[in-house]
Amino acid sequence: MAVAAADAPRVDQLDAEQAILALLLSPDGKKDNGEWRWNAPVEGKTRLVKELFLVDREVAPAASPKFTFRFTPGPYGPSSLALTNTLQRLILEGKVASRPFAGGRGAILSIAPAGAQEAKATWSRLRPDARSAFYRLKSRVKEMDYRQLLVYVYRTFPEYTENSLIREEILGDQPE
Repeated sequence: MAVAAADAPRVDQLDAEQAILALLLSPDGKKDNGEWRWNAPVEGKTRLVKELFLVDREVAPAASPKFTFRFTPGPYGPSSLALTNTLQRLILEGKVASRPFAGGRGAILSIAPAGAQEAKATWSRLRPDARSAFYRLKSRVKEMDYRQLLVYVYRTFPEYTENSLIREEILGDQPE
């Protein structure tokens, strides 16, 4: 049953689980054999948090609050305890797959088969502008490596770096 556009959730109505599932399922602008690449992996938990932070701050409609969960200045820039706890729960429940990077440091995150139906249902209930917000952000940052993404977030939102343990490391050698 299709959800009427007026009843479909906006980005500012999503909880942490819905936001994670939508971001992970969203295509990233690349195509495989002419088809959109859905469920494009996100490389690392920190990257996932930063990408959702950017959806919240830059891409989402100018509604306040943006997501139903909040970001705060953490030890590695913008963070959200609700988001981190929800991601960990989704991994434990088998809805989000987490496999190690080639070097063994960090994890590559994607929708697991056990979470596919829920992710697709979440995506299909979103308003078109909400789907577009996830797609635009994911395709915009896909070419940024981890450090470039952190530098961008730290420079653009310095108020979220006040508690960062790596602020000087990230911004210290960067030209203004």
